[in-house]
Amino acid sequence: MFVKSIIGTVIAAVLCGCSSTPELPDTNGDAEAAKWLKMAAEEGNLYAQYYYAECCLAGDGVPADRAEAIRVLKLAAANGSIEASELLNKLASEKSSKSVN
Repeated sequence: MFVKSIIGTVIAAVLCGCSSTPELPDTNGDAEAAKWLKMAAEEGNLYAQYYYAECCLAGDGVPADRAEAIRVLKLAAANGSIEASELLNKLASEKSSKSVN
């Protein structure tokens, strides 16, 4: 999650127009990173949407919530994220293979 913490901080800095580099979070900053990623995701940043969805899937910094992850991944895919489209396909495939078994 450390990488997501850094990404969340950098995205937040860019969105806020900060001119200086923000202090990097520690490795226990999952909730803080998820908070910033969610804010950036809500502003339409497709990278933040993808990484926030990953947080929701894994329960990193937020309670695990597959429905929220899928909702945000759909937004990211609509904004052009190939990674989000691929992850949506993977999740759909996993769900359909579980329903067959």
